[in-house]
Amino acid sequence: MKRIIKKPNIRKSEILNTAKLLFMHEGYEDTSIEKIIYQLKIAKGTFYHYFKTKEHLLDNLVNDMTEEIMPNIIDCLENSHLNAVEKLNKIFILSRNIKAENVQLVLPLLKLLYNSNNVLMRYKMFNSNKRLVTPVIAKIIEQGNNEKIFCVEYVDETANLIMVIGNSFTEATSDILLSDYEKDEKIKRIERELKAYESVVCRILGAENGLISIVDDNIVSIFVKQ
Repeated sequence: MKRIIKKPNIRKSEILNTAKLLFMHEGYEDTSIEKIIYQLKIAKGTFYHYFKTKEHLLDNLVNDMTEEIMPNIIDCLENSHLNAVEKLNKIFILSRNIKAENVQLVLPLLKLLYNSNNVLMRYKMFNSNKRLVTPVIAKIIEQGNNEKIFCVEYVDETANLIMVIGNSFTEATSDILLSDYEKDEKIKRIERELKAYESVVCRILGAENGLISIVDDNIVSIFVKQ
């Protein structure tokens, strides 16, 4: 049989899309590299040409997930009908929804990231997200200052701080999610952490408490009940 040669970007996308479908339907742990190769009918060397390990492939999928949400975030930023609070809340909604839609990818990623051997990978992923999102938050803060909703003197530094603190809360909620607590206890603790983050963000922005909405009970339940 004649070997089909495809452009590298097409072949890489095929591997990622096939792996994503298998992860969604069979779970990350139960999807081996061999299953991905068999599904695509490619040589093992072709897979390893693009991805060193299954974890490397997962890292690429999550990066794609982040890039996928960015056009929606930019649309939100450029929407002249939304005030600063509405824009910030919409970004939190977009982030929550894409995680919920990809829960079968996000959960194994959390297990991977919060393994003590993967501190560098976690650091790189956070910095990648921070690089993309911090400028957007800074522009929203500027708008909020102009609208007299926020009261922030150091805009860029505050945007960066919101991301850094958000990462700390992500670590805390991930620890709870991966813990041995009962499901109801997990939900209660995660919601408490997220409520605390809401309060912290409002204080940093000089906004009225309760304006920023991060907690979504349904999304929390989706993750806990997996």
